Amino acid sequence: PKMYYKSVADDRILAFKKELPGAIDYLALAMDSGAFNLAGALEEITGYIKPGVMRDEFFHLISDLKTGRGMETTLNDFSKRAPTEGIAAFVNALNNANKLSVPLGNILRARAEASRKEANAEIDKRIKTLPTKVMLVLTPVTYVCILIVALAPAITSMGSLGL
Repeated sequence: PKMYYKSVADDRILAFKKELPGAIDYLALAMDSGAFNLAGALEEITGYIKPGVMRDEFFHLISDLKTGRGMETTLNDFSKRAPTEGIAAFVNALNNANKLSVPLGNILRARAEASRKEANAEIDKRIKTLPTKVMLVLTPVTYVCILIVALAPAITSMGSLGL
C-alpha cells in the first residue's frame, strides 16, 4: 500500500508540474485584460483549463474564497495541498503582489516561464534514468539467453554420447 500511495502522490506532483505553466498563462491573460481582480480571474479561467489537478485546485480556491476566507490564507492552503516548489513560488509571488498592490501580469509570465523550466528539468531527469531502468530489465534476460546459447551445444553433445 505504501508504494501505491507513493506512486499516486508522485503522479499528482508530476501533474502539477505539467499543468501549472498553462494555468499561469491563462491567469496572466485574464489579469492583463484589467477587467478582473485575482479572484475574478481565477473564476474566469477555470472554464478554459483542461480537466486535471490544476482545474480542480482552482475550483477549490474559488469555493474557499466564496466562503469568505482571505486570499492569502486560501493561497497558503493551496500551497500546502500541492507540495511542489513551483506552486510554493507561485503562491509567494501572488501573496507578495497582493500585499504590494503590484500588477500581476509580468510576475505571472515570469512564474510561468520558471514553471516550464522546472517541468522540462523533470522530463530531462526522467529521460536520463531511462537507460538504467531498461538495463535492469534486459540484463537478466540477456544472461539467460547467453547461458542457453552457450550450454545448448554441450547438452546436446552429452546426450548423443549417452552421458
